[in-house]
Amino acid sequence: MNVHPTSAQTRVLVANSHIHDNAVGVINRPGNNTITFTSVNLRNNIIAVNGCGAVTAAFGEGTLTGANCGTNALATINNTAVMGLYHNGIHDNGIGVLSRGANATAEIAYNEITSNFTFGLHRLDSGNIRTFTPATNVISNNAASDAPNQSVGLTRKAQRRRAVRR
Repeated sequence: MNVHPTSAQTRVLVANSHIHDNAVGVINRPGNNTITFTSVNLRNNIIAVNGCGAVTAAFGEGTLTGANCGTNALATINNTAVMGLYHNGIHDNGIGVLSRGANATAEIAYNEITSNFTFGLHRLDSGNIRTFTPATNVISNNAASDAPNQSVGLTRKAQRRRAVRR
C-alpha cells in the first residue's frame, strides 16, 4: 500500500488486513510540498514477509525497492507524515518499522514486532518512533533495533461522575 498524497490533508485507515510479499508493505510519504500532512493508521493487521513492513517518511517519494524502503534522503519535499501502528503483527520483514526525517513519526502501541532480519525498529535522518509507558509492544528476535526516541504515558479513561442523591 503506497500512500503519497498531493491533496492538503490525507488520512488513511487500514484495518484487519494481511499485507505480505511486497517490496514495501505500507508506506506513507508526502507527494509534494503543498500538503499540510499525511496520516496513516494501521490497526489489527499482519504485516509480514515484505522487504520493509511499515514505513513513514517526510521527504517524499523514492524507488519502492532498495535499502531505504522507498524513501528519499533530505530533498525539496519535507512535510509532516505520521503513522499510527496499533495491535499489529509485524514480523519476518527486512525492516519492520522505519521512520525517516524529523517530520516523520511512527507511533507504536500493542504491536508484536518480531523476527525482522535487518531491523525491528529503524530511524533514519532524525526520524521519530513514539511508544507508550508502561511498555505495550513486544519487540523481540530482530537482527537489530533502534530505540524509540519519544515516549508518552498511557492515560486513563475519565470516570463518569455519579450524581449524589440528597
